[in-house]
Amino acid sequence: MLNNRKSKIILILSIGIILMLFSVTIIEHMQNRNRIKMNSIKEISMTIKKISQGKMTIEITDTTNNGNYYGGYFRIEKEIDGNWEELKKKNNNPTTMQGLCVKENNKLDIKINLNDEYDKLEKGNYRLIIRTTLPKNIPYEFSTNFEIT
Repeated sequence: MLNNRKSKIILILSIGIILMLFSVTIIEHMQNRNRIKMNSIKEISMTIKKISQGKMTIEITDTTNNGNYYGGYFRIEKEIDGNWEELKKKNNNPTTMQGLCVKENNKLDIKINLNDEYDKLEKGNYRLIIRTTLPKNIPYEFSTNFEIT
């Protein structure tokens, strides 16, 4: 009787684990289905206007007329052996540049202090990645490259 009880418990646990894995797979599929390839929307772009001593001013151009908001999330990746690798942030400080929209000229300037988030960047090729949320809550990331010499 004890072996029969153990078998039932193992069967129930196994079914539970399978259901959890199946649920995670479905959630990942749904998230990936809503993703849009980075830099694929031509109407949204970014350039670096100025970079000096770990501080940069970027200009976002958005002619989609969707009312997209920018700010709150950015990351830096470094090109290493032809691959982009995300740099580790110093800490998880919240950022304060939230909820910014482009102006009537379809442009928005944002100042970013990289020193607050990252250690000093060494020489190399980097890219700054910004995220926005498109209509229907679809996340979209776009980037611009820069070099530290």
